[in-house]
Amino acid sequence: MDRAYGRFVIGLQAVDTAFTYAEERGFQVRAMLHSHPRAAFLSATDLRYSLRMRGFVTAVVPTFASPPIDPAQWGWWQYDGNWWVCSPPTIDSACPEATVLTFDAEGVRELHEY
Repeated sequence: MDRAYGRFVIGLQAVDTAFTYAEERGFQVRAMLHSHPRAAFLSATDLRYSLRMRGFVTAVVPTFASPPIDPAQWGWWQYDGNWWVCSPPTIDSACPEATVLTFDAEGVRELHEY
């Protein structure tokens, strides 16, 4: 991972670690959540480097120093196969439980289930 203010790049090895971890446990990676210092929007970096798989969801939590707790106040988008489309925050009724994974260069950690 490469981090600096205004720049955050997740390397292929970190992505592979997270996806392998999920696959070995029968999980599906269906969304990614990250934060921005101010507004919730898809930045040029998000648009260029986000995972682009049909149905994949990305959410941006605004004001990371004091983030809103209500997911309805975050930005939500779903990839339709061509581009990111604004999406309301939803819970997939076919998958009522979710496990939150945090990953970095050191590995993957399961935080808690929803």
